[in-house]
Amino acid sequence: MTVNQLKGAMKYYLKGYNDEGVVLSDSTVHNTVLSENDGIGNINSKTMYFHSIKLYLHKGGEPQKSWPDNWMELSVADLADKLLAS
Repeated sequence: MTVNQLKGAMKYYLKGYNDEGVVLSDSTVHNTVLSENDGIGNINSKTMYFHSIKLYLHKGGEPQKSWPDNWMELSVADLADKLLAS
């Protein structure tokens, strides 16, 4: 999987949670779109996105890696780079 493929998937999934009308790009920071407070209990945009991207990576044959603790403060490009780093 390429970084560009992952960034495209991230922006695709972010679009579904973008109630705020944030312009989505490689520099979009996750916490400007996602929240822990927009759902019911642990079902919210943050966890739904997290699991969607983890599944996308798994289906793409990528090994499961730990996500950075601060991933919500990272841009699409920065997180994609970290998740695909060797």
